Amino acid sequence: MIPADSSTEPVSVSELAGTYRVNAVAVHYWTKMPGFPAVLYRVGRTQYFDGEAVGLWLRDNLPRVWLVGQFDDATWKQLQQLKAKPGDNTQVDQAALDALVLTAGAEVGLPRGAADDLLTLADIGALEGQLLHREPTAIETLRTYRNKGLLAQPERRADDGGHPPVDADAWTRTAAYRYLLTPRQSHSSRSRPASAPPPAEVPDLPAGNDDDLLGAAEIAALDAAGGQRKPLSPATLRTAAYLGPPDRRPGDGQLPAVDEPQWTRAKAYALIEKRRSKPTRRKPEVTLPAGKATDLFTRAEVRALDAQARGRREVSDAALDTYLSRGALPPPDRRPGDGKRPPVEEPKWSRRSVHAFILADRHFGADA
Repeated sequence: MIPADSSTEPVSVSELAGTYRVNAVAVHYWTKMPGFPAVLYRVGRTQYFDGEAVGLWLRDNLPRVWLVGQFDDATWKQLQQLKAKPGDNTQVDQAALDALVLTAGAEVGLPRGAADDLLTLADIGALEGQLLHREPTAIETLRTYRNKGLLAQPERRADDGGHPPVDADAWTRTAAYRYLLTPRQSHSSRSRPASAPPPAEVPDLPAGNDDDLLGAAEIAALDAAGGQRKPLSPATLRTAAYLGPPDRRPGDGQLPAVDEPQWTRAKAYALIEKRRSKPTRRKPEVTLPAGKATDLFTRAEVRALDAQARGRREVSDAALDTYLSRGALPPPDRRPGDGKRPPVEEPKWSRRSVHAFILADRHFGADA
């Protein structure tokens, strides 16, 4: 029990999901990660946690998730406008948005300053590290983000004749804060790689009358003949979830008599055709990088190894956070100050963990 005068704020899984704008499945996964605050108490099947302790844990382990929870609904809705691209049919008050990012930035600990203060890539990287409670973002990484359009092009360049003079690319504080506070949501890639093999030819279903009767085993065999996806078992088909109630049952008094539940050919074929029409996910062919299972890798190296093994572009830093929060990427095997040898200066993953990530089913996430 919590004392009556306690300052602890109990929050449920659904409340945490609402605060950090994720689904309850993600929260349940967090609860199984190392160091997540213990359950305070239960009411029926509902678990309650210390909201402040969860926030601190997220800040240290899933900083981008933590950042989302720092804004109220109105501010978060306005920040969504930062994702608008030129040509979008969205009316955005840019002046108001510029003012918002400066105010919102101050609310989450970014330094206050004038909108037209000039910041270099090194400055922006340091601010991102401060914001997310981790090491500064590397300049090379920020250049990649600039090339991808995540970070705007610099407003000032060396020897551009502007005042004050600058000796490196520079961004205004407003532009930098726009980058830092833009919601990073990953997007699923629905396109199939050009090298993917063509789908196998699916055999036609046998001809027959719509009112012919078929048992669960016969329907399962016809479904399996398509070869497009994992076939349904006869036991699964006997439930009402797929075919609905049987059209005939033993002892139903109709002729001809049947000795097992049966469905009409029309109903069975409708299910099979529906399943065949759904696209299937093809797991990419991967070649796992060789090395010792205990080799350690940084976030950037994890992304590079994943891209190399899967033969595609690197996932974004934001997508990596999504995979981490949902369990596709295991928690880091090493952290700064964990007392182990050799000491590390940033979170690192073992080769075993990287391999698990490369081979993980990521249909809930994205490679943005």
